[in-house]
Amino acid sequence: MRIGVGINGEGKGHVTRMIALSQRLQERHELFFWAPETVAPMIAATFPDCLLMPLPLLKFVMNKERIDFFRTGIDNIDTIFQAPAAIKQISDQMKLLRIEGVLSDFEPYSSKAAKHAGIPVLQLNHPGIVLRAQTIMPDAIISKIVAGSMMGEYDESLISSFYHGDIGPILRNNIRTKEPYYGNHIIVYVKKSMEKNVLDALHHVTKREIRVFPSERFDFADSLATSAAVIATSGHQLSCESLYLKKPICSIPVEGQFEQRLNAMMIERSGRGLYAKMDHITSDMKRFFKNLDTYQEESEKPAPEGYCFHDESGKAAFLTERFFVSGGLPLAKKA
Repeated sequence: MRIGVGINGEGKGHVTRMIALSQRLQERHELFFWAPETVAPMIAATFPDCLLMPLPLLKFVMNKERIDFFRTGIDNIDTIFQAPAAIKQISDQMKLLRIEGVLSDFEPYSSKAAKHAGIPVLQLNHPGIVLRAQTIMPDAIISKIVAGSMMGEYDESLISSFYHGDIGPILRNNIRTKEPYYGNHIIVYVKKSMEKNVLDALHHVTKREIRVFPSERFDFADSLATSAAVIATSGHQLSCESLYLKKPICSIPVEGQFEQRLNAMMIERSGRGLYAKMDHITSDMKRFFKNLDTYQEESEKPAPEGYCFHDESGKAAFLTERFFVSGGLPLAKKA
């Protein structure tokens, strides 16, 4: 089949997940990619023989560690205003390329373009998990509105999540093949605006080696597999990789992002880590390292009910293929 893949360009979680899944789909199908310039180089490097076409980027504006929703709206006005023309152009491209199905990861342009062209759309992402959360907290309501908008139009959805998902984590090859053990170093992967405060807190509570990423010195997958623990923002993909490799996580959600707050809450409930906050990061770090042995012990146990810490990229590929081969019929998601 000729499958179009639309990928969100905000952060690396979406593109990492879709590359891992697309590598499986490419074994049996012809793939065409649509992506913003922020993630296009990663796709081009992995799939040099596949056609890659541009997408507009809907970007979030940060104010220190918090999303500034007002500025985000202002800065995206031009992109939103030009959306109808962009959707028509993408729809025409899909018709010209004879695309038979579109796989979208939290990307509204490709999914709306496909629906306008009469092409079945499978929406596969993690942020849609917020739509299932039973809460009326203000940040949750905002996240649900944003998630509904970013998912665009689709025929079926699959939520990939280490908790309460239709499928579990979708992991890249260089994570899946690692043999983990507990070394002495700590992984730090946070936003630049958070880095100084996090490192200051770490230096107060541990003498372990600290490896800050992104890094030109260390390979991330190797370092993660051999680390003692992870200090990171609460993005889903990195959380999945850490949990798969049995690494305790000090999870710090970006303020104003309910999805990240939910991820951090579920990590803490699993017994594999701590939900930390920047406004008392030093005391949270002390608690995390005080209980590190317990977190490591819990990480060696089977996943609690409702959680999935193993790779399910094979299941994701199977369900994706079944959806498109059926012409867009609803999925029995637990198959």
